[in-house]
Amino acid sequence: MGKVYLQNLGMFVTEKCNLNCAHCCRGGCSNKCVSNEVIKSTLNQIDMLGRLSICGGEPTLAVDQIESLFNYIIVL
Repeated sequence: MGKVYLQNLGMFVTEKCNLNCAHCCRGGCSNKCVSNEVIKSTLNQIDMLGRLSICGGEPTLAVDQIESLFNYIIVL
């Protein structure tokens, strides 16, 4: 399969959250984070990307995943 061009990609890096918002669509919080293998596998399928949105429960609670994401993008 060839690589694809995406205008927008929303990547959920974690389900961790330190809030309890009534309007939340995600449901209950968990301690799950995306693996580095999933990050690499996803980015390896993309030839060109216009915009990246880092999503989750609260993405800033997944510093290791965000760091891996940016490090892998820099290497590409």
